[in-house]
Amino acid sequence: MKNEYSPLVKQAWRQLKNQGYNISMDKLFRLLFSDGEIDENGEPTQAAFDNGYVESVPINSPEGRHELLAQFKDANPLYRDIDDSHFLVTEDGTLGIDEFGQRIVANRIANDPNYLKTSRDSARLLLHLLDSEKREEDQRNDHD
Repeated sequence: MKNEYSPLVKQAWRQLKNQGYNISMDKLFRLLFSDGEIDENGEPTQAAFDNGYVESVPINSPEGRHELLAQFKDANPLYRDIDDSHFLVTEDGTLGIDEFGQRIVANRIANDPNYLKTSRDSARLLLHLLDSEKREEDQRNDHD
């Protein structure tokens, strides 16, 4: 059993889940591996490219960035209406979000009684830390 799955396997699993399929990530990994679509590390094989299951789009290209954000927002509804300008995609495909986006999501979680208390408390803590950081930055700017 594989404990850590590649982004490709996670993405495929989320898409299947969103389409109503109930399959474990482990079973999906084994199926894709046995079909020769991924290697033992969960990376796409040439067969996956040849069969059109995977397209080669550089992550740091505008198309790759757009695709990565679209996939992220599909899997994370809290972020869907946050403008793409608040996200950063590094050359290695790491996705980040600026303070404005963090505040939006943290406020949604902090004020939604459907979230666990621990999640709401964590969101409130993040907002407090962001506020403290902002105050410190403002004070430094006032002294300059």
